[in-house]
Amino acid sequence: MRFLEGFYIYVVTETTVVAEIAGYPVFRVEKTKLLAVDGVVPEKHPLEQRYVDLFLTLDLTKNFYFSYGYDLTRTLQQNMTVQADTYQDMFMWNHYLLQNGFDDVVLKSSPWTVPLIHGFIQQSSASLYDLFI
Repeated sequence: MRFLEGFYIYVVTETTVVAEIAGYPVFRVEKTKLLAVDGVVPEKHPLEQRYVDLFLTLDLTKNFYFSYGYDLTRTLQQNMTVQADTYQDMFMWNHYLLQNGFDDVVLKSSPWTVPLIHGFIQQSSASLYDLFI
C-alpha cells in the first residue's frame, strides 16, 4: 500500500487455527506488522507518519480470518460445485489494499495474496449415537 510517499506491505506474523472446513485449516490473525517495502522509509511528507499511525490503529486481531486452501470468499455450495480461479473481491477485506502492488490480486494462483475475511467463525463437534460428525 502507499500513503503519500513510499510503499508498505502489511503482513500477518502470527496466526491461530480456529476451524477446519473440508480438511483445510482456517486461521485467525493474531499479530501483524507494517513494513516499508525497501526497508528504508523515504523522505517523509509531513503527514506520512500521521497516516501510518492512523492505519496502525486498525486492529486485525479481532475477527479477521483466512485459509490457504479453502476459498472463504465463496459459499460452501459454490466451493463444492464450481472451480473458480478468482476470489470474490466483494468479500475480500484486503482487496483494495492489494490493488496497488499486485495486478493479479483476485487470482488464486498468486503466492503473494491471501484474502482476509472480516467476520465470525465458530466450529464445534457433535456426537450422534457415539459417532462424531
